[in-house]
Amino acid sequence: MMSSSNKPQIALLVSDPVPPNMEVVLFNLGRMVGKEFDLDIIVGPENDLRKEVLDLFDVYQADVCSRQISGLRYGFEATHQYLQERRPDLILNVSQPFPLGVAVVCLGKWKGVPSLLRITGDFLNIAPLFDSIIKKAWVYLRLNVFCKNVFRFADHIVAIGPNLAERLVCAGFSEEKVHAQYQPFDARRFSPIADNRQPELKADLGLNPSRKTILFVGRLNWMKGAGRLAEIIDRVLRRSEKYQFCLLGDGPDREVLTGYGSAVHAPGFVPHKIVHRYFQAADLLIHPSRTEGAVPHVVLEALGCGVPVIASPAGEIDNLVTMVTDNPDDYVEWILAGEEEWIRDSLPEHLNWERQSEQYKVLLDEAVGSRREVRSTGT
Repeated sequence: MMSSSNKPQIALLVSDPVPPNMEVVLFNLGRMVGKEFDLDIIVGPENDLRKEVLDLFDVYQADVCSRQISGLRYGFEATHQYLQERRPDLILNVSQPFPLGVAVVCLGKWKGVPSLLRITGDFLNIAPLFDSIIKKAWVYLRLNVFCKNVFRFADHIVAIGPNLAERLVCAGFSEEKVHAQYQPFDARRFSPIADNRQPELKADLGLNPSRKTILFVGRLNWMKGAGRLAEIIDRVLRRSEKYQFCLLGDGPDREVLTGYGSAVHAPGFVPHKIVHRYFQAADLLIHPSRTEGAVPHVVLEALGCGVPVIASPAGEIDNLVTMVTDNPDDYVEWILAGEEEWIRDSLPEHLNWERQSEQYKVLLDEAVGSRREVRSTGT
């Protein structure tokens, strides 16, 4: 199936179902480049994307259920079904370099469709994070050997941030293929509010207006630093009654983090369209994650709202945040030092909507390459 317009056709493979953070990426990317490109999205039957996201894409629903098969098989079968019916100018994975990026690169090469591999995590350095020797060995073989060799066949690679791009080049990936680009981010909803409005907003959200609010946003699991978070919460609340913690997100460690009465407010998952209110009500964001491939949206959203950030030096965070540490002791002491000691970093100018939109258009134009010329001439 060919596009009815003269615009290049780009296919995006997504996981099944799509996690909320990737839905935000789709929404932002679709609005950034949808006027210049015809965008197909390859989904499985488990996806329940909201209407404003679906309106930006031509949806191809693959007849394969990821809950019944491995992610790798889902990626290959969904992509193969799509490429049997349509021939895009470019195919890319939105997330999950393994397994979805592997499927995009392999089937793109087989079917003669240019591939753009989107690497959203530092896969080369994940193995040492695991405690089990067997787990370390398995992860190393899967990512550092299998994936690394497959990824060399990608026509273009997008590394989410300059630190990751540099690590890929140092690992032997072609500098000409690797493009550094941040997540597509829309800061226009994330802006500071006047100090005199904050107590009322805290009360509306179920928070105590008289306490300083320490915000955490993310999945409550080991990778995102739930163990560190539990230690920080416990030690701060034992030493001071000035603070309360607000935890947005869900995960296997949620119950461990919520046994502190009203001092810990944990509303669980919050729709992205209202999450900015929690940032505006916060006095500080903490992000003790063990690993990040880039700058997570939550850090950018906090910077947009003028909220100080303490975060681990993972991914690209140390390019944007001054207060970086992976030691819970440092988090506790920084928090208890009080807001006079907290550093408010600014959102960089290059992350504004217009500049990012232009960068993504140029990147996709380059990845499409000569196919755009062929389609525009109708040959």
